Amino acid sequence: MQNRKGALDVNRYGLLFCIPFIITFLIFSVYPVIRTFSMSFTDYKGYGKADIVMFDNYTRALSDPLLWDAFVNTLKIWGVNIVLQLGLALLLTVLFSDIKYKMKGLSIF
Repeated sequence: MQNRKGALDVNRYGLLFCIPFIITFLIFSVYPVIRTFSMSFTDYKGYGKADIVMFDNYTRALSDPLLWDAFVNTLKIWGVNIVLQLGLALLLTVLFSDIKYKMKGLSIF
């Protein structure tokens, strides 16, 4: 039976192995989201100084009729994509899990 200090050492090593993932996640996932959100309140063009315009970008985007067309098109694409992916996944699951077919390498799936 291990004492409490030994358990703490094991947990500490586990946390050390998580550090590369946490750093990568923060750099490539969290930072871009925060930066994009903060830039949405400016009129930054990619060069020069960024002036803060607060909610002007949002009011302009919400009043643009093309935004709603793009939103509907995105929902259509998502709908078709999700139905096809789930349908194909279900078909492959039934095919690969059915024992009567006895496919070679079935245990891998």
